[in-house]
Amino acid sequence: MDGVEQYPFDVALSYVTDDTSIAKALINALESKGLKVFRDEIGSYFVSSRNFYIHSKDLLEKAHHDVILLSQPYLAQNYFEPPSSQINQLQQQKSRIILLRIGNADIPQTLRFFSAFELSPDDVDHVVEIIEQRRSQPTTRQPPQSPPAQPVLIADSPPPYVPLVKTKEQWLAEGKYHYSLRDWDKALKAFEEAIKLDHNYKEALDWKNRALQHP
Repeated sequence: MDGVEQYPFDVALSYVTDDTSIAKALINALESKGLKVFRDEIGSYFVSSRNFYIHSKDLLEKAHHDVILLSQPYLAQNYFEPPSSQINQLQQQKSRIILLRIGNADIPQTLRFFSAFELSPDDVDHVVEIIEQRRSQPTTRQPPQSPPAQPVLIADSPPPYVPLVKTKEQWLAEGKYHYSLRDWDKALKAFEEAIKLDHNYKEALDWKNRALQHP
């Protein structure tokens, strides 16, 4: 297509195993339109938290658009507070990243400059239309000056910065991220913050015990 930079895949779809059912429905709908889909599934075996920004940057090397199924399990498997330099780099590509929120998942403060849409099984065809419209736009380093309005758009511009209030799942994910870097003190602090929000949070208690075993 003229004006559209070419990539090995049209769409990289990032999701967790918990959301496989709706992911497959979306993949089938995209492929029925002739689009090539790169499947980026995060399995339950993935014990340390991913840096969302680094990983999304890698996916944008593979596909024209990075589509994220943003659910509570996805939030728990990713790390969303990277250095500001990484945020600035990805902001330049924000027109190529689409968040599809599932259920009552909270959009982290650092993701609110991306376009975000609600996603339910009944919305799949409409979401495919949105992705096709985005794909037809030229790939540039700057977002389009006048992006087309979408009726289900829930976030498309960065709000004034306010401190991020984390859920227990996000504190757990942050702790697992620091644990993977062998930063035991920061990991322990994050696990303790998760436990403050839920004193019976077994997974956070288990990870805290692991961190305490390191000097």
